[in-house]
Amino acid sequence: MVKMTDILYKMLTIAFVAIVAVSCSTTKRLSVDDPLYTVVKRVKIEEPDGEKMPSDIKSQVKDAIDVTPNNSLFSPYVRHPFPIGLWVYNNWNESSTGLKHWLYEKLVEEPVLLSDVRPDARVKMINEILENNGYFDAKVDYELIKGKNPKKVRIAYDVQSGPSYRIDSVVLLPDTSHLNHIIDSVAIKSKLLAKGVRYCTD
Repeated sequence: MVKMTDILYKMLTIAFVAIVAVSCSTTKRLSVDDPLYTVVKRVKIEEPDGEKMPSDIKSQVKDAIDVTPNNSLFSPYVRHPFPIGLWVYNNWNESSTGLKHWLYEKLVEEPVLLSDVRPDARVKMINEILENNGYFDAKVDYELIKGKNPKKVRIAYDVQSGPSYRIDSVVLLPDTSHLNHIIDSVAIKSKLLAKGVRYCTD
């Protein structure tokens, strides 16, 4: 059975951490050169007039940039306003003793930095996804958005898909083996290998 003293102790602990956290920085130990990644500001996908990108490809693009920030509420777009783990990381350390050390061990959270997200690598991932689905002229870029605190950064991704490339014709090479004959007999009947179908490596 839970004792009232245990409940009171937990409530006081939470209140203590909240009071201390409000007056503390979440970026004190961080560098301007490798700022704290907070959220994805936007993922803007522009399509040519008259052509709509399939929802599964859009989902793949959005999955490629889905890196969970600290105190995430709806990753990667919204954070809750109580980054206790970050407060603890930036203002306390392992050498603390007593209650402070116990709280440090329980609450500390390593910051998610820009170097962890690697937006340039994510741009390459998105380009590969689009190329594998027939969008050979896609242009993908990102923007780092900083506010008053130069140690914090948001990321915006902009995707211009360009037109999708369609299969014009399918030419099967002459049979050289029984296996080729079997593969060709299946391929020629496939609805995915037909004139007008969007190119897709899958």
